[in-house]
Amino acid sequence: MLTLINSREDLDNAPDDVRAAFIQKLGAGIYSWQWQDGEWELIANTQTIESFGLTLDDFADAPKPEKPANNPDEDAKAQQLSEAKASRANAYAQESDPLFFKAQRGEATIEEWQAKVDEIRDRFPYPEV
Repeated sequence: MLTLINSREDLDNAPDDVRAAFIQKLGAGIYSWQWQDGEWELIANTQTIESFGLTLDDFADAPKPEKPANNPDEDAKAQQLSEAKASRANAYAQESDPLFFKAQRGEATIEEWQAKVDEIRDRFPYPEV
């Protein structure tokens, strides 16, 4: 039989094993890590437990997840760098490489080619370190 628990009354009236399992699941969702001002901060989200008339004191043994090892700011910079490199490579292939080969044949100047390379670099800058 399935026992639905939507309120404190449902929780109080649930069989002991169902109540214990439900409280364990509630406790497992309390703590999480949040990136704040360049650091990971352990936060407690009590909204759900409070809706059942419970507090953090009722969850003294609530598990705390392992602190993430990554740095989201560095992850974002790495993603931006990857995207800029891919965009530059595409633009070089489409725009500057043809000018380079024209310059080798005397149909354009090395300065025109270098200006195009510089324009592509400006258009797709690498993130600052």
